[in-house]
Amino acid sequence: MPINEKFREPGETRHSAENRSETKPNGRLRFWEFDGFLTCPVAEICLTRSEQKQVLKKSGLSFNKKSAFEIHEAIVASSDSENKLSRKVENLLFRKFKKDSESFESLDPKELMQKWRDLFKTGDYQVILWEIASRPGFPAEFRREVFGNIHMAMHKNAEDQVGLKWQLAEREKSMKGLQESLRKARKARRALEKEKERLSVEKASLERRVRASEQEQSRLQQFVAEISEQDFIAEVKRDNDRLRVRVAELEALTRAKDQEMTSLREQNTSVASKLEKQRDANNRLKTEIEGMMARLSAFHDCDRDCPVYDLCNKRILMVGGITRMKSLYRKLVEGRNGLFEHHDGSVKNGAKNLEGQFKRSDMIVCPVSCNSHNACSLVKKLGKKYQKPVFMLPNSSLNAVAEAIWNQSQSNAEPADFNAVARTAKNSA
Repeated sequence: MPINEKFREPGETRHSAENRSETKPNGRLRFWEFDGFLTCPVAEICLTRSEQKQVLKKSGLSFNKKSAFEIHEAIVASSDSENKLSRKVENLLFRKFKKDSESFESLDPKELMQKWRDLFKTGDYQVILWEIASRPGFPAEFRREVFGNIHMAMHKNAEDQVGLKWQLAEREKSMKGLQESLRKARKARRALEKEKERLSVEKASLERRVRASEQEQSRLQQFVAEISEQDFIAEVKRDNDRLRVRVAELEALTRAKDQEMTSLREQNTSVASKLEKQRDANNRLKTEIEGMMARLSAFHDCDRDCPVYDLCNKRILMVGGITRMKSLYRKLVEGRNGLFEHHDGSVKNGAKNLEGQFKRSDMIVCPVSCNSHNACSLVKKLGKKYQKPVFMLPNSSLNAVAEAIWNQSQSNAEPADFNAVARTAKNSA
């Protein structure tokens, strides 16, 4: 059953659902009358996630265990005709934006488009997007410009996301270095504390020995006074002087260790502060990336009726690329029901392994910016040898990989027609 069949009321046929119409007092187009390429942006940008769930619930549809994409897909599919769900969406949009859009109603198409361009730069364009989509007779070239602005913003978000991912990886690497420095500083501090304790024990022992020596000296002095033996007195004085020198040396050493301990505590405090700031920066960056990925997913996903959605378990081999982005490449392929394999591009000891992967792959992508000349030459040679479609990409961005997969899916090239695919890949690069 087509997905929009779910939204008709009992006893309502497809013909009656598509032709039944209630004229709005202000003459606006209804949600199911919008241009097809504008229903997707309006559904995602003008309705929050909670509002999307609300209209599904009011239409008697469950959103439990449905992903954000499946909810979005259901709302967009309902715009094919007037039905219970599309009317709920239309009523919510009308209530939400009617009052705020009154300032735009007096503008002619050119003035309204100039206002769109100004608001699009600020990111505050929900109300005017609904105004343009629902205004009857609005010029097609202006609607196309609106769609183009939103579509290209999606590509810019994808490029920004790659940069933010790289920054996050670099900051995580820096944080690991700081954590290692902190660990070493703590280890050194514990060693110094143990040394200080040992010196304190030694100092206490020496002080006891000094006191015992002083007591012995006092006793000997009394004895010397009695026997008047000058040589014996001189020897005792020399022993006493040596002990005093040793005590002074130990006290100086203890003071030096105390100063070193103080310096290490200050370093430890500084490192801990830097580490905390790094954690905060990483958390902010991570939040920003997750938000951007959510927006990118909303703009970039297509439904299963799209001819290039399903890769039909085709095996995509990527040679080279950025290692830390491997999980993103895999997600891009496997999210379209494809199988992903990766070779790091090293051909010094891995030529045989690369050839084995070539044999079982349906398509190969090779970014020239991340591979050696020898690796690129080997990829082209194996592509001709096994008649596999090979795409030599100018860079290793997600955009470049996605475009190559998109072009191959659209062309439906047979594996044996290697020369045609190679020419297509060269033009795409």
